[in-house]
Amino acid sequence: LDSGKKGLQQIRQIPLKTVDGVSVTLGQVADVEIGSEIRQGAVSMSRKVDGEVNQLGEVVSGIVLKRMGSNTKATIDGIKKRIPLIQQALPEGVTFEPYYDQADLIQKAVSTVAYSLLIAFVFIIAVLALFLLNIRATFLVLLSIPVSIAIALMVMSAMGMSANLMSLGGIAVAIGMLVDGSVVMVENIFKHLSRPDSEHQDDAEQRTEHRDPDPQAAKLDSHGIKLRVKEAANEVARPVFFAAMIILVVFMPLFSFQGVEAKLFEPMAISIMLAIISAVFVAIMVVPALASYFFSRGIKPRENKLLKPLDNGYKRLLSVALRSKKAVITLAGVLFVGALVLVPRLGTEFAPELEEGTINIRVTLAPSSNLETALEVAPKLEKILMSFPETTYALSRIGRAEVGGDPEPISNIEIYVGLKPQSEWTTASDRYALQEKME
Repeated sequence: LDSGKKGLQQIRQIPLKTVDGVSVTLGQVADVEIGSEIRQGAVSMSRKVDGEVNQLGEVVSGIVLKRMGSNTKATIDGIKKRIPLIQQALPEGVTFEPYYDQADLIQKAVSTVAYSLLIAFVFIIAVLALFLLNIRATFLVLLSIPVSIAIALMVMSAMGMSANLMSLGGIAVAIGMLVDGSVVMVENIFKHLSRPDSEHQDDAEQRTEHRDPDPQAAKLDSHGIKLRVKEAANEVARPVFFAAMIILVVFMPLFSFQGVEAKLFEPMAISIMLAIISAVFVAIMVVPALASYFFSRGIKPRENKLLKPLDNGYKRLLSVALRSKKAVITLAGVLFVGALVLVPRLGTEFAPELEEGTINIRVTLAPSSNLETALEVAPKLEKILMSFPETTYALSRIGRAEVGGDPEPISNIEIYVGLKPQSEWTTASDRYALQEKME
């Protein structure tokens, strides 16, 4: 019956049966009125306020959908600004409260990446200062990190990429590689600046007589700082460039991914490659230019007592390896084959588990259960869950929404449980142990 174009009176006059030549209409045997649609779901919620459990009972729940391509954090910040305005328009006694906020997860993820970058930065400072034994050289190498990251982020911004978890994670992965070229460049500059003058006599033809030779001018003094820096840079520029290109080739297969995999890993691959390319530019162009100013007075070579035993040990080990080439090649082959054998046993998964501070519990009632029964069961389950000190709220979604896309029956209850930070847990040490106790 297409009642969309019929009024109530027309529907009442619909004939059902003819008795003795008289039609019996729908309006004669039933009341025809406009009623509400049969409910296919409901939402119940409990929460903790100052440690006390507050069972709110049945509530109205909704989600916010963002436009494709929009920034999640910016969208959530905009929503939070509008909540007070929405609250003012609601009837008395009705409150508008968010219970699940993805901004917390985003902030936590970005903070984790930023913390990893900071820790890596600190370790790089310690290692460089320990092995280079020169504050200026350490600062010069460290300068390549923020400059390379800044260049990479500017290019990413020009490409329309956001600083999300994957792109920042790519930079965190590449942070150790960002200093490789600069370390090689600074080490070679150190070597040239610490050489005696007799080792630079091959450049005597570049030297011109001058009453007051400038030690900084390569054209005036073959033993000047700039000339030696130039020689050092020319020696290692090609190796640094090709070494970086080899690393970039390793990440090229990531661009062959399709669908969801491409969405996940392409930003990481792009950020890594941009950071490494920027680092190569800094190592080849920026570091030598700054070195001519940082070491304008030359350097005094120092013997690193920490590296001395390492150097001696490496020389002895290298001598043994060169004398036993077949054994070294055989050992490398065995290790390679062993690694191939272990690959199938490592196990695979699409993505690692993401701890976002919530638990989703699915409860299935008897198929004959109605909405009233489900609304009686849900608060009881919430009360049990809220007895755990680790929980902050429990929201039960029964069935489906009126315009929902998931054809869930009323006998299905999904309970979203919010959790405190894991450092505040007392009942269990991890999520798996907590889930076992809840079960």
